[in-house]
Amino acid sequence: MPNDVMNVEKSQKHLNKFVCDWEEKPQVNFEMAVILKYNQEKIGRSRINLDYETDTAMIGWLLLKKDWGKGYATEMTRALIDYSFNVLNMHRFRNI
Repeated sequence: MPNDVMNVEKSQKHLNKFVCDWEEKPQVNFEMAVILKYNQEKIGRSRINLDYETDTAMIGWLLLKKDWGKGYATEMTRALIDYSFNVLNMHRFRNI
């Protein structure tokens, strides 16, 4: 979630990368929007990157500064770890 405004060309390249990541087989990158439940506002994004050879995952996130300190990163981390272990069958994390 860059702070600068993207032009049309840069936006298209950025979007195409996400689409390619979701279509890749086996999928190794999972990029997800972070949206507040109560008002559907997008406040950031999160990502899981998998290494199938070692059954490990790396997770990360970005949040708008106005939403720091509200527990959202903790909630996202728990959800990403749970998804990585229980759905994607990863065994450990390389990086958080």
